[in-house]
Amino acid sequence: DIPPVIVTPNQYLIHVLHGQLYIVAVVTNEVSPLMVIEVLHRVVAVFLEYFGTFDEICIKNNFATVYQLLEEMLDNGNPLTTEPNALKALITPPSTMNRIAALVAGKSRVSNVLPESAVSDMPWRKTGVRYTQNEIFFDIVEEIDAIVDKNGQFISCEVSGLIHGKCRLSGIPDLTMVFTDPSVIDDCSFHPCVRYGRYERERVISFVPPDGQFELMQYRVQVQQLVPPIYCEPRVSFLDKGNGTLELVIGQNTMATLVVNSSKKKYTVEAISVQITFPKSVRTVDANTDAGSCLFDDSTKTLTWSIGKMQVKRPTVLRGNIILQQNASIPDEKPNVLVNFKVPMTTISGLSVETLVITNEKYKPYKGVRTLTRTGRFQIRILFILTSTGEIIIEKHWRGMTNRHVCDFFVEEVNKYKFREEVPPILYTSKHYFINVYREGLFVLAVIAHEIMPLTVIELLHHIVAVFRDYFGTFDENAIKDNFSTVYQLLEEMIDNGYPLTTEPNALKAMVAPPSTVNRIAAIVSGRSRVSDVLPDGAISNIPWRKAGVKYTQNEIYFDIVEEIDAIVDTHGQMISCEVNGIINGHSRLSGVPDLTMVFVDPSVIDDCSFHPCVRYSRYERERVVSFVPPDGQFELMQYRVQVQQMIPPIFCQPHIKWSEKGVGTIELALGARNMPTLVSNTKKPIVAEDITVEVTFPKSVRTVDTNTEVGSCLYDDSTKSIKWNVGKLNTKKNIAPTLKGSVLLQPGAAIPDEKPIVLLGFKVPFTTVSGLTVETLVLTNETYKPYKGVRTLTKSGRFQIRM
Repeated sequence: DIPPVIVTPNQYLIHVLHGQLYIVAVVTNEVSPLMVIEVLHRVVAVFLEYFGTFDEICIKNNFATVYQLLEEMLDNGNPLTTEPNALKALITPPSTMNRIAALVAGKSRVSNVLPESAVSDMPWRKTGVRYTQNEIFFDIVEEIDAIVDKNGQFISCEVSGLIHGKCRLSGIPDLTMVFTDPSVIDDCSFHPCVRYGRYERERVISFVPPDGQFELMQYRVQVQQLVPPIYCEPRVSFLDKGNGTLELVIGQNTMATLVVNSSKKKYTVEAISVQITFPKSVRTVDANTDAGSCLFDDSTKTLTWSIGKMQVKRPTVLRGNIILQQNASIPDEKPNVLVNFKVPMTTISGLSVETLVITNEKYKPYKGVRTLTRTGRFQIRILFILTSTGEIIIEKHWRGMTNRHVCDFFVEEVNKYKFREEVPPILYTSKHYFINVYREGLFVLAVIAHEIMPLTVIELLHHIVAVFRDYFGTFDENAIKDNFSTVYQLLEEMIDNGYPLTTEPNALKAMVAPPSTVNRIAAIVSGRSRVSDVLPDGAISNIPWRKAGVKYTQNEIYFDIVEEIDAIVDTHGQMISCEVNGIINGHSRLSGVPDLTMVFVDPSVIDDCSFHPCVRYSRYERERVVSFVPPDGQFELMQYRVQVQQMIPPIFCQPHIKWSEKGVGTIELALGARNMPTLVSNTKKPIVAEDITVEVTFPKSVRTVDTNTEVGSCLYDDSTKSIKWNVGKLNTKKNIAPTLKGSVLLQPGAAIPDEKPIVLLGFKVPFTTVSGLTVETLVLTNETYKPYKGVRTLTKSGRFQIRM
């Protein structure tokens, strides 16, 4: 139950638990915890590769090798390499023969020569690999996550794919994998061995594979219409006396939308199982079936029916009796049904390998590709909205009624942290995972009972908060309490039986009217709910983010390109680290269904893009143009990262602090404009920084700071031990550098602190960007009118830290 990240006043303790052993990393500065957790998992994977297992006895028996591996994997605390092939060339894996050879020779098993792979362009592959029989095989696995209604129609469906490889090839083989139709896949991520630039140009996968097993790529499938390979018809009815009957029919769909990749052109559905979760008021279920076996788990109120392989000739039936708890009433909630299956030699996308060519080597290896379609799952049991003190103001249950006391553990963990922002986003017990986001003094908490990718849930919670802000104008305790009925209506529409359905504001507003005085009066007078009985056109169309029938007398659309600089600058003004992230926000007031195409002057300056669902990603990958039907109103079109080679900010800050022997310090800050900043201006006007602020946070041993300045204003906050200097705009005409001077007094009896104050610089530079990204053309089709259009640019600071 211990959270993976524990915060102390001076350090972060980040750990993973494998078996009975904790691997703990102690970090003293701010760092992405997921990055550290990934490194720890890779360290465990290396130990498993070396020793075959990872337990206390294994580590003690091989402690010398463990220390040698840690020395090579981490260089002065910085991750260096966790590639097993590169490490095995440095450190020989332990074995009886290797130990005897080391004793006889009197040499260490650590190589004195750095292997070629450690400094080569492909550290994932060791050199000198030789096999008597060369072979390489791939598995294409596609997974379906879906919600199906009682009529067998899909409410939501998502298909993701993986390509696994197993390589036993000699030398340094260079492979080229060509797909029959690569356009069926989208949103790909690759192993570092893949040459991504060539994939973007030619849509072929070119790579030098690692030796052994590896994951080549992940992808997503664009699904228009899907017919699953099997159907499930559950029926539950209750008698007047309270007990009920259950009937479940499983059969094979003859018109399934699966692509068979074998010569037989037939497929078999295997490993079929059905899980039915009943409400807590059910005491037991007595069931029998004509195929497979079934078992009822009283602790989870779950009936598991294991069928195995499907017989094509006839459907399979399970029947049973449902017995309620004594004096329990007939439950209103329906049982939850989860279906699992596997279909070998098939895919949903139809993705298949046309050719697999090997160069650089003369041998002809054995090659093979297998395919598999299977089910996945993603379900939330409960969602809570709590105050920072732990008071529950909203709770929504989907899978039965779970006692609200599950929150007690979460509240206990929250109370361990001084600041609510420090609470880890993921906490877990033996039965539940607690995934939360903290906004405006409120926790939005999802309770999940099975393993799931946490970032998916966190993204969903952020979307839920964004919807509430769009509806109520703000997201705080008063807004939630004043509109609790709308909150429940929105949760009912956004999440169906624990599965995410839609978080598009336009689709939701067509179903649940935003709260207003007029709407409330109309609901009271008419005696009707504000929830629409008719599903809006946008909810079932290909553009659910845009409501139908939009009309404006004046059509206009505007965009803001905003780039944010996160940097650390040393005492000499040199950049230690710098990262620039960009975002393009849009504001649309266009009639009808406009189709826009945005063309950049030089799209190569941006990288690692993520888009609003309205953007046609496949066209962007082919042509590097952004083509989309925009939502109505404000929206975020895309985010991107800028590749920074050398960055010169528009202003400089020179902080100095000195301490006397008596413990009294003097601080001086000087600001000035740089002559040649690496910013690209979109106007002929000079580059001028605005809204300049400097925030200095002192150690806790400081009692007060007395400052004065001739430019702007300065305020000291005793609770946070920080001063904030608001400078405004630099006056470059007078050529006067703003300065701030002051004295720093310590607490009585306090020693001179070793730690330096933290200096954060804030600024904005209108009409500029770091990347130079500009929009060349913005073309509108599908509509005859000519709208007003405009694009603005802005560069601003993110976390811009100056070291003293």
